[in-house]
Amino acid sequence: MDMKPTALFRAGHVQDSEDFLVKQIARGKASPGDFNNLAWDHVARGIVDSRTLEYARKGTQGSGERSAAAAHTLATVLAELGRTAEARETILREIGMSDKDQPRGADWFTLGRIAESLGELDAAIACYQKVTPEENEPADDPRGCLVLAKRRLAGLTKPSSENTLKLKL
Repeated sequence: MDMKPTALFRAGHVQDSEDFLVKQIARGKASPGDFNNLAWDHVARGIVDSRTLEYARKGTQGSGERSAAAAHTLATVLAELGRTAEARETILREIGMSDKDQPRGADWFTLGRIAESLGELDAAIACYQKVTPEENEPADDPRGCLVLAKRRLAGLTKPSSENTLKLKL
């Protein structure tokens, strides 16, 4: 897996990162990790759609579905699309792939997205508050689950403009 797209994304060159990965795919040179990175970039950008799901699935298929990172991406994409039963099954399988019997930092983000999709906002907030950066991941990585969880938390804990209007009246 080429680290160039991750470096581009972290440096703020988001479109360049995606363009690089799309070119790899078009040339037939994309690895499972490239598909996984492209799917995750879509998650980080908030543009998850059926194409993202296709990328995430290709990321797991090429890795023999043994890659915890690819399974995590797939679970997150499924949660983003509201496919909570599949997302839950996939994240539990991913957690089982690790040596730990508890969710790791990034898993809490996906569990939060599942809870949020189900309308369980208190549970989602509790999950997002447990997110920690992965090993060797900067805490301010725009692709990292910690940054994404903080973004979700901000959206869940801010009063909506409708509530603000009611308070002013």
